[in-house]
Amino acid sequence: MTRTLPHVAPVFSLASIFSLALFTTTLAACSSPDTKRPVIDDLDLPDAVSADPDGAFTLKGTISFHDDSEPVSLLKLRIPSSGQTLSLGLQASTKGERLPITIRLAGAPQTLAYEVSIVSTSGVESASLQQDVSLR
Repeated sequence: MTRTLPHVAPVFSLASIFSLALFTTTLAACSSPDTKRPVIDDLDLPDAVSADPDGAFTLKGTISFHDDSEPVSLLKLRIPSSGQTLSLGLQASTKGERLPITIRLAGAPQTLAYEVSIVSTSGVESASLQQDVSLR
């Protein structure tokens, strides 16, 4: 799935859009103080990437999440400096473990702050995880 945004163009690819083998509906109790919101348990993306031959920057990593109340159906990437948001619809699931993510960004070399969140089927959004990436 590719969507082009002005200035920075993120592209997501979740391998097999969450293979059913990765899903489970039985979850351990959540230790989060707000169990009504989805939770990103881990986001593993690089701190720096070099430009690809086509000039784009590719970040490859994984995301793990859970929601004790309902399935998660959306992943959002926000770039605060440009006000851009890209949403990726997901096959609804209450748990995802180390699911692969590929994000392609187009733009000039820079240090870019971004936020990732997930959204449940009823529209409840997780807290955002904020990270920076150095585009070289």
